[in-house]
Amino acid sequence: MTKAELRNQARARRRAADPADRDRRSRGICERVERLDWFETARALALYWPMLDRGEVDVRPLHEIARASGKRVYYPTLRRAGETVERSFRRADDSRELRPRSWPFAEPDPEAPEAGPDELDFILVPALGADRRGHRIGYGSGYYDVVLSSLGAATRSLVVVYAFELVDRLPVGSLDHPCDAVLTDQHLVIPG
Repeated sequence: MTKAELRNQARARRRAADPADRDRRSRGICERVERLDWFETARALALYWPMLDRGEVDVRPLHEIARASGKRVYYPTLRRAGETVERSFRRADDSRELRPRSWPFAEPDPEAPEAGPDELDFILVPALGADRRGHRIGYGSGYYDVVLSSLGAATRSLVVVYAFELVDRLPVGSLDHPCDAVLTDQHLVIPG
């Protein structure tokens, strides 16, 4: 099965899930993330603002939890530079600063401070599905594969998906980069 076919299946599976069930699962995922040592000890972390219309795991509560404990919180930012797209993480001290800009997700101000090359201790990664090896299937832009391949060894990456989106094995291409762990509302999988 091709990645495009897998993406279509994953989208259909997510759309078919009851929104109240997704909300319950999202709360469970947030509670589990909050208890992880990687989250607790992080000084600077990258979250994502969920595209709720696409049913992404809603991790919005983690922003306030992180800020209340003095963590610096960054979000993905994309900026067109001619024919290329620059990828970065920019800080948002207040989640109300996040806005949909030229992409289908909310971003910090493009002038907000950018995370330095080795600044992030922890990164939370969205996906349409993930496998037990830490590989994920996203929307196809390759944003996180590029970002994950450029992170320092000390940065821990965690992909979050609903339990019904965890599979044994996804097809992997040469540019795919696995996460350090996968967390669902029922499982924590650390590939070994």
